[in-house]
Amino acid sequence: FMKNKTIIEVAIVLDDLRSIDQSVSKNMLNKYKDAEWKLCRTVDSAIKYFDSAMCNVVFVSFDHDLGIIPENGEKEITGNDLFLYIEEMIFSEKLSVIPEMLVHSSNPSSGKIKLGIESLRKRVNNS
Repeated sequence: FMKNKTIIEVAIVLDDLRSIDQSVSKNMLNKYKDAEWKLCRTVDSAIKYFDSAMCNVVFVSFDHDLGIIPENGEKEITGNDLFLYIEEMIFSEKLSVIPEMLVHSSNPSSGKIKLGIESLRKRVNNS
């Protein structure tokens, strides 16, 4: 049992197919070179890092389509679901660090995430 636990900085790439190097620029890899880079194939696996008391997520790069085809009329889970989760965490003040967020998806639907990030940035900067 450690009293002064070390909190690790984590950089997340959410993508069902690509590798970290295929998703993120060298500049970003350098900018967060001290962080532990995690490749998450699902939204749930990315959320684990946000929910862990041992991690501060400092960076997230989003893919939109995660290759999960919904069944029985369920809603498709996309990168936007992770964004909405992060936004909720920020506004309920559950995050000590607000991560830098980018979208690396080429899907037109990923515009929703980009708009969300932009709007969030404005609201956070004004508060």
